This record gives sequence, structure tokens and C-alpha cells, in this order.
Amino acid sequence: MSSKAYDAYLHLRSGYIIPWQDAQTLNVNTTFDLQQSPIDILINPVCFPENRTCQAFGSYVNDDGFQLNTTSNVNNFTFSYSQDIDGTALFFNIIKHEKATNYGRNRVNANDAFGSI
Repeated sequence: MSSKAYDAYLHLRSGYIIPWQDAQTLNVNTTFDLQQSPIDILINPVCFPENRTCQAFGSYVNDDGFQLNTTSNVNNFTFSYSQDIDGTALFFNIIKHEKATNYGRNRVNANDAFGSI
């Protein structure tokens, strides 16, 4: 059974940014292995004709894939997206980034900087 959003009857709420990975295609078995791979970011904006803009917000949290206590062991990104309805301006911003401070014996993972996502 496929688990891709576009292969299933799944409603994605307007106005949200959704991080996306397909573990089956990437052939991984653990969250640690999954987080060594880049993510796709699905943007499903909600549009407001009265002010001619479209917007979406979302977050992405990654951890080391091993520890149960995630305090200070996660990277947390909050994203915002906006565009003009006519497509003349488009903005994708990281509006908040909480970086892991306690790495322990394992690094958080390859997606610990936005440049890797």
C-alpha cells in the first residue's frame, strides 16, 4: 500500500507547510537513517483575494533518532511562505530556529542546518 499524499485520498489543510519524506522509496528502517536524507517541503497556501496574497506556515522537528528525552536534543524549524496572487513576489523564510544544544555521543543528524534540508 502506497503512502504518498498524491496516491491517497488525503486532504491537506490549506495554509500549511508540510515536511515530507518517503521511507519506502529511500529504503530506510529507522528514523535515524531517514533523517540522513533530505526532505521535501510541500507548501499548500491559503489565498486571500481581498489583499491579493497567499500564505502558509509550518514546522519541521528533527532529533537524533535514538534518545527518548528530546529536551535540548532536537532542531526545530518554523517556516513561513507568502506570495502575491499574480506571482510577482514569493518569500520562503525560516521565522524560528531552535538548535539542539545537547548532542551527547550522536550528532543530531545531517538535517541540522537548513542548507541540508
